[in-house]
Amino acid sequence: MLYDAVRHANELRTGRPAQRLSLIVKLVERIELGAEDIRIRTSTSRLAATFDLEAASDAKSEPIDLTCPSTKVWHGRQLRLVIPGPVARAQLGHRDLKLINLIREAHAARRLAIVNPDKTISDLARMSGRCRNRLARYLKVSSLAPDIVTAILQGRQPIGFSITQLLGANLPLCWQEQRRLLGFA
Repeated sequence: MLYDAVRHANELRTGRPAQRLSLIVKLVERIELGAEDIRIRTSTSRLAATFDLEAASDAKSEPIDLTCPSTKVWHGRQLRLVIPGPVARAQLGHRDLKLINLIREAHAARRLAIVNPDKTISDLARMSGRCRNRLARYLKVSSLAPDIVTAILQGRQPIGFSITQLLGANLPLCWQEQRRLLGFA
């Protein structure tokens, strides 16, 4: 029995796709993707049949529900499901250089605005060689809560947090609202 369980576990980890699919079909009754988790339903009878266990003739099949937190992450045009584990934890510590450069550019734009208080955004954009709309977005980003900036610099931003998300956000001035809006709360 234990040998079968180890063999099946190895099949799930390293087996050919057809082997894995066959085993999953035997074990899993239903899979549900929630907003923040994945739920897998199996049963005692499915486990008994898969692992060649003898069930008592009068035994009733009991459902077994497994729930695991998950996050949906966009990579380009692909949606991926990330289930926290050693690899996901390593990604949490990944410093995103694009985000860091955006923070740097945003603070440079802020310094430019502070040094030239009499200039309009259009004037500042011309001076810096940037698009007026982009410069305005940089100025918004320069007002990020300090703990959000620190988290980004240390690579502790939420999984999937991107430069596109930050530039596209309608950032409130209230830091607590920023944390909630951007997923840092």
